[in-house]
Amino acid sequence: GKGTQWTDYCLPKQEGVLWLLSDNPVPDLRPNGLGLCEGDCDNDDECAGDLKCYHRNKFEPVPGCAGTGAESRDYCAVQSAGELWHVAENNSTMTVVERIGRKLRACESECDHDSDCEDGLICYQANGVDAYFPGCESGGTPLNNHDYCVNPSDSKKLLFMPTGGWTDSW
Repeated sequence: GKGTQWTDYCLPKQEGVLWLLSDNPVPDLRPNGLGLCEGDCDNDDECAGDLKCYHRNKFEPVPGCAGTGAESRDYCAVQSAGELWHVAENNSTMTVVERIGRKLRACESECDHDSDCEDGLICYQANGVDAYFPGCESGGTPLNNHDYCVNPSDSKKLLFMPTGGWTDSW
């Protein structure tokens, strides 16, 4: 049937499908952390084992999980090497380290400066969703105008990264 508005129902959980447990603090629900495709997480510490918290703005697909889930809710998933991964929203009043407690790793967003990235990585400024992110070709969906930390030596293409202002010699 259609069910009744404002009524909760018990359903069997389907493996690999996004599952929103609650907006309550995670330790109260899952002392060992949220499982694969479960949400709503706020950081990696709320996910079980090696799972990572994948942050979303709306209904972006979560790597390795099916379904749309709840709007703007974050889910635990497996982060593969070279896969674009959205870690935290840009916040002009806080640094990345203040937002997530560490610097961004390769293929993670949202950075503003090279200093937001781990040593040896740069913050590659994107334009739209068609940008090329060196070393991040293993999957994931780039978010519109989000900037990702990359290793420029992983590039298979010529990257244009001016280091100063425009001059007559350009």
